[in-house]
Formats: sequence, structure tokens, C-alpha cells
Amino acid sequence: MANPTGPFRSDSAMTVLIYVDTSKQVGDPDHLKVFANADAACPAS
Repeated sequence: MANPTGPFRSDSAMTVLIYVDTSKQVGDPDHLKVFANADAACPAS
């Protein structure tokens, strides 16, 4: 029987940051961005 959750483990969890650019249309590749941590979301200038 196939795993209904796909390749992901159902007993693990991860917190991510999601950025929504409301100036973009839904479906635009830049409308949503997902980051693994705050350092990735806010890189130093």
C-alpha cells in the first residue's frame, strides 16, 4: 500500500516563514516565498 503522506515523515515537524507579496497575482512565482529560518528570510545587506 502506498504511503498517503508521500515521502514525508508524519512524525516530524518544521517551522517555516512564509512571505506573501500582495502586489503580485496569485500564481506568480514571486507571490509566495517560503524560508526555512529568519536568516534566510532577512539576509544581511
